[in-house]
Amino acid sequence: MNLTPRPDVDTAHDPKGLSTFDEPGMAAPRGGKVQVIDTARLQSLRLVHDPDDAHHITIRPESQGELDEWAASRGREDYVHPLTRELQQAIIDERRVTR
Repeated sequence: MNLTPRPDVDTAHDPKGLSTFDEPGMAAPRGGKVQVIDTARLQSLRLVHDPDDAHHITIRPESQGELDEWAASRGREDYVHPLTRELQQAIIDERRVTR
């Protein structure tokens, strides 16, 4: 579910979309697993760099309507949204980050 935005959370507050970082330690500051995404594999999703944090990135579709539709699919066991699938297919590695 962490590859699908949360309705009324990731869709309502800036920056709108899935939040991530370009440094594994920043993505999991308490340790844990992180996914490595090959951004060249993203087609419908775009990266928005945070002007206030050089390492923070938001992943989102072009329009707010697409983002809302994507978020509405979160938690459905019978359906994987095409944008979630796109993000899944862009994952090229998983790493464990230690504290």
